[in-house]
Amino acid sequence: MSHRILLVDDHQMFREGLKALLQSETNFSIAGEAEDGLQAVELCRELAPDVVVMDISMPGINGVEAARRIHEESPDVKIIILSMYTEKRFILGALKAGATGIVAKNSASAELVAGPRLHFDEHDLLSMPGHDVDFAERHGATIRQAGREEEPAPRPLPALLP
Repeated sequence: MSHRILLVDDHQMFREGLKALLQSETNFSIAGEAEDGLQAVELCRELAPDVVVMDISMPGINGVEAARRIHEESPDVKIIILSMYTEKRFILGALKAGATGIVAKNSASAELVAGPRLHFDEHDLLSMPGHDVDFAERHGATIRQAGREEEPAPRPLPALLP
């Protein structure tokens, strides 16, 4: 079964790179692409993707606000936020808005591909260098440190939102 992904980033070259990376995986297909948060919300309604992979910083409504709107309308859609910001306030904002995964833009490509794969196995993902597991568990996500040689086996976690 192919899982449908909506890609959202305001930089076309970055979207094209993500698309090529994710399409190389046999169980992913790209349902559509958006260049801002408002377009993401609209396309999510229209295309009903399984996962939205979305930048946090975009013109118009940002990724956090778009995640909040998508989560309110389609709570079963998994939302992976891509961010160059690794401060806890950005991470917490995204998680509270309904994101089920966060991947730092400076992570290895394998981290991004792992995000949708983990989501379909009912796991959550937080791949942000410099954050500890205690922080993640307090906020309902698993942190996978980018660049580590060995990763612990993913484990089910409680829901991110009540």
